[in-house]
Amino acid sequence: MLTWLRRRKTAASATVLAVLIATPVTIAVLHQGFPISDVDLSARDVWVTNGPKLLTGRLNMQIAELNGAATMATRSFDVMQNGTDVFVYDADLDSIERIDPSYVSLGQKIAVPHGSEVSYGGSVITILRPSDGALWIVPADGELQFDPEATEPIMQLGPNARAVATEDGAVYAVSPDDGILYRIDSPGAVPTQKTTVEVDDYDLTAVGDRAVILDRSTNSIIKDDGGRIELPAEAIRLQQRGPAEDFVVVATGDSLLRVDWSGGVKELDADVSNPATSEAGVSAPVVLGTCIHGAWSSSARYLGVCEGRDATVSDIPGSTPSSELVFRVNRSVIALNNLIDGNVWLVTQSMRLVENWEEVTPPDLNEGEQGEEKASQQTFAETLANRTEQNQRPHVRMTPEHQLGEKLHVRQRTGWHQQIDGRHQQQRQGSHQKQNRHRARRRNRRATKPCRDPQPGDDHQQCMLKLQRVPAAPEHDLVIDHPLDPGNHRPRPDESAQRQEGRDSTQKSAQPQRLGQKALWPGGQQRPQHRKTQAGTKGPDRDKKQRLFEYRNVVVEHRIGVRKERRDTHQRRPQRRQPKATPAQPGQSGRA
Repeated sequence: MLTWLRRRKTAASATVLAVLIATPVTIAVLHQGFPISDVDLSARDVWVTNGPKLLTGRLNMQIAELNGAATMATRSFDVMQNGTDVFVYDADLDSIERIDPSYVSLGQKIAVPHGSEVSYGGSVITILRPSDGALWIVPADGELQFDPEATEPIMQLGPNARAVATEDGAVYAVSPDDGILYRIDSPGAVPTQKTTVEVDDYDLTAVGDRAVILDRSTNSIIKDDGGRIELPAEAIRLQQRGPAEDFVVVATGDSLLRVDWSGGVKELDADVSNPATSEAGVSAPVVLGTCIHGAWSSSARYLGVCEGRDATVSDIPGSTPSSELVFRVNRSVIALNNLIDGNVWLVTQSMRLVENWEEVTPPDLNEGEQGEEKASQQTFAETLANRTEQNQRPHVRMTPEHQLGEKLHVRQRTGWHQQIDGRHQQQRQGSHQKQNRHRARRRNRRATKPCRDPQPGDDHQQCMLKLQRVPAAPEHDLVIDHPLDPGNHRPRPDESAQRQEGRDSTQKSAQPQRLGQKALWPGGQQRPQHRKTQAGTKGPDRDKKQRLFEYRNVVVEHRIGVRKERRDTHQRRPQRRQPKATPAQPGQSGRA
């Protein structure tokens, strides 16, 4: 029976555990999840150029305006872009520079041979020297590093060579001397032969992973497998590098030709009134998504053909026959750029014109300044040459308006600081006064120690005079009756005359006013108080080393200390019983 119960218990536990595990797993498998929005984090901008202003600007399609620009050194520059990687090639300076989109400024820079033909695609930049056909492939996904003198070219293609980079980073190159189309899969890879070609006047592009050659001498298309397709009209321009498609687009003087790989050709009419006869009058077509774009500056005409929609033919506002129109493409963004005046048209927004270059033009430091205020730029060598042996404090030059504002600002700050400094000074003075009082108390305690605990032979009067910080009285003065200034412990000047008058009146008075209570000697014997002793007469007080000192209403007694006399007649504490008066001793004046 017990064995059966144990088995039932084990089976029940296993069943419960299996259910607990299977339930959340089943719910997770069957649940379809929650819908989320797929946010496109890619930048919606494209870079354009303005030769006369020496600017390359960033066009933001979300606001349909230019929102940044970088200044170039010459007018012979072009922009290459792929997502957030943007490069500027300056043919006059023979250099390639990277643009930092975050700060809209030029960054890394490399030098290239003079007159090089540059192509950018994927993550590589191709540099071709036309004189001898030397080809270099430079990685562009990291830091730009290239030296044409120290780096050996991948291959020598000879004169009249062409090279193009695909969107995947592969490179196609044509050598007319060898009559071969080469393919290079990556930087440092060994070139491979694709097909043989015999061309003289030609153009090269890439459609996806395939190479396409336009042979103008035969007016035909040469595919990367060696096949040829004859064109029904004279071709002028081959399309820009584009994504993988089953066709290639060629521009004529008044239309576009869509050429399939199978050999079919379809003409797309642009209704051009003044057909172009050269490459300057027609732009290289662009294939983006399901649309084909073409433009003719000779007639200021635009043609857009999208799959499933009617063709769009419109005029280009502000364009002239002398304009040089170029399509700028970055990811899914496209714009038409005039290299002559920098005008930009949004082809997907009814040819809207964008021309806010003045708003994004960086400020010119030399503009609007004259005389000593004119800005100047010095090289590092000039700075070292003009440097003095001793370092000087930097000097800031300000306009009169700035100087006035600075003075007002300093004045306001000065008034505020004066209030704060006054408060701090009061606090410091109060603290110093408190410390001085504590120091005085400690000095008095040390000075009055012998007075509180006298020894045989001590002069109590001199001790207390030292404590009160007053000059010692003459021998016949037993009582100091002049007031003291509590601030600096010195007699008041205006009361000195009164003190002298008081002394004179005391000499004439037979019964001087008694100060305070009657004092007692330590033995309990009554001691008479005298206002003034006769000159040259020694009283009993002087012989017995008087240990009593009276000042105003303060009585200092031996071993008792200092105590103020109460003036209130209705005082709570009973007064001390006064001893009986004793007759005055011979040789003394006054009453007991």
